[in-house]
Amino acid sequence: METQTPSHHCSAVIIDLDSKFIGFSNSEVIDRRFGTAVAFQLLRIRATIHQQEQSMPNHSVIDTVAQVVSSLENVNVQFDPPAEGPTDGKFESIEGSSMHPSLRPVVDSLAPQGLFTHQHAAIESVLAGNHTIAATRTSSGKSLIFTVPALNALCRDPNATSLFLYPQKALANDQWTKLYSTIQAVPGLKAKMATKPHLVSRYDGNTPSEQRKAVRDQVQILLTNPDMLHLGILQYHHCCDR
Repeated sequence: METQTPSHHCSAVIIDLDSKFIGFSNSEVIDRRFGTAVAFQLLRIRATIHQQEQSMPNHSVIDTVAQVVSSLENVNVQFDPPAEGPTDGKFESIEGSSMHPSLRPVVDSLAPQGLFTHQHAAIESVLAGNHTIAATRTSSGKSLIFTVPALNALCRDPNATSLFLYPQKALANDQWTKLYSTIQAVPGLKAKMATKPHLVSRYDGNTPSEQRKAVRDQVQILLTNPDMLHLGILQYHHCCDR
C-alpha cells in the first residue's frame, strides 16, 4: 500500500503489510522538519492500526489500514498493485506425482485438499529436472515448492545435497524449524538424521565455530545467506566440494 502526501519533499510513505513495516521512500530528501511531522503521523497510523486490530480481530488488515490512512489529512490511499478481491484456491491431487512414496503422507498432511495448482506445477517441473522460477504472492506456499524436491532428492539419493539461500537469518531460522519437523515425519530421513544431527543445518555468522566443521561434514540441506556463501563457503570450497 502506498500513501501519497502533497509535498515534494517526500514522494511516498510505504506501509508493507507483510512485514508490518512503516517507512519512507526517498527518505534521503526529507528535510528535518518535514521528516519529524511525517514520522509523528506514521506513529499515529501504527498505533491506530494496532487499536483497530485489537477491537476488530476479524476485520481485514488491508481494510483497516486503508480506513485509518484515509482518515488523515492530505493523505490519499493507493494500492500498488491495485487491490484484488479474494479468490477460491484451485487444488490438484498428488496422486499422479513423481515424488517419492514416503513423502506423500507428509505432503497430504500439509495440504489435505491437495497442492495449489502453482505448487503442483512447480514441484513437478523441478522433479523433472527443469530450472524453475515460482513468482507468487506472500503466503502462497512457495516454501513447499523447493522443500519437497530437496527432501525427494534425499529420499532417492543418500548423497544428495541442497543449498537454500535466504536474504535474512530470521527467514532461514523459520524454514529450518519447518524442515526439521517435516523430516521427523519421514521415517527414512528421521533415521538418517539420528546418525547425522547436522543433516539439515544453518550456516551463518551465528553458527558456533566449534560446530562448523561438523556442519560442513554432515550437512545435506544447508540454509545460509549470500554473505556467508561468499565469505564462509566459496572461499573454502575444498571443504564443501559436495
